[in-house]
Amino acid sequence: MNMTNARTEWDRLTPSQKQARIEADQAHIAGDSAMPTDTTTRLAAEFTRLVRERFTPDQLAEIDRRNATAEYRDAGACATQDFADANEIMAEAFETVTGRAFDFDGDMDADAPLWNEAWDLARNAGFSPKPTT
Repeated sequence: MNMTNARTEWDRLTPSQKQARIEADQAHIAGDSAMPTDTTTRLAAEFTRLVRERFTPDQLAEIDRRNATAEYRDAGACATQDFADANEIMAEAFETVTGRAFDFDGDMDADAPLWNEAWDLARNAGFSPKPTT
């Protein structure tokens, strides 16, 4: 998929549509639905899955609490970094989703928007598992 088209499509979605996509992707990761089609949302869902694997429920709740504060939100920061090198977690998710390693030493311009958008989506959706109804 052409990333320019994917970002344009994503930008046209309302916040509630974006949230629905993330939840669908997270359901996919949990094995509850078909494969999502958007690379950004797949990466966000895989990152979320890995974060949930590595942190305790209490840590996930604290990460979400911190991310909801103005301090983190205004800085565009993610509290996952307070508990681990979350870049390593995102790098693993990136390789799983794209089939190649993120090139930290090379020209990051091509992949940085995907990385950053997926991280923002995951952070904004929250890392604590949502209760099922």
